[in-house]
Amino acid sequence: MAYERIGYAYGFKGEFGEDEEKSQKAFAKAFELFEKEAETDDGEALHHLAMCYNYGHGVECDIKKSIELLNKAVDAGDDEACYEMALLYSIGTGVEKSDKESFKWYQKAADMGNVDAFYNIGYCYESGTGVQKDLKKAFEWYMKGAQKKHAYSQYKVGICFLNGIGTEKNSDNAFVFLNIAGKKGFKDAARIAQQMLMEDIAEELNKNGFKDDQGKEYKVGTNVHGGFVSDFSRGFILSIKNPKAIDFLKQVGLLNNGRCPLTGLMLSPATTMTYT
Repeated sequence: MAYERIGYAYGFKGEFGEDEEKSQKAFAKAFELFEKEAETDDGEALHHLAMCYNYGHGVECDIKKSIELLNKAVDAGDDEACYEMALLYSIGTGVEKSDKESFKWYQKAADMGNVDAFYNIGYCYESGTGVQKDLKKAFEWYMKGAQKKHAYSQYKVGICFLNGIGTEKNSDNAFVFLNIAGKKGFKDAARIAQQMLMEDIAEELNKNGFKDDQGKEYKVGTNVHGGFVSDFSRGFILSIKNPKAIDFLKQVGLLNNGRCPLTGLMLSPATTMTYT
């Protein structure tokens, strides 16, 4: 394991090194150390060695040898190697492309506890890739991943709750999962969660008789950048400048120190609540 850890460090240095010559030397050293550790039939070391052959890091690229080592790593109990085999079948690298075989390997990886495989199995069931389409099973696998804090699975669970995919629609649950995924860096999840929250805030203000600065009901609008509108360039805007409305939001717990406590969005009489 010591050789493997050092080898991983050299591999990282090779991958991100700015100097090509130094990177190649680092890869060569990583390969040497992974090869030494793999002699003990350590699954993780076998997996790393296989990827060296796959990408030609420190050794001449040899997909056949890579697959041979991946299979040994799987036999040694490495779930990541199992997941890599699924990916190879999904794109047809070194093997004949087969969605069915890919699904089988994802299933095997999931049985070994690979959380990324949980998500991929969910996708396979949702899209009918390599297996019969089953939205209920898709949701169940996404939820398994979400419960393991897999960010993209959490995003998909939110989408499922939002659109009723494999489960009943539930906007509250959708917001919870989308907000969690959004805070982990998934911009689409954050965008949808912020829009949902803004619409809820607007509805709450309207229900309690508040009007915007033009005397109209509050409504979430779009903030277009550069004249180009798409899911990736469109932001959302909810202008709330009425001091009484601001005080109301504080009272009901939707505003704390100028920010929404759920999302961290700025909201004060001098600013506008926006998400881009």
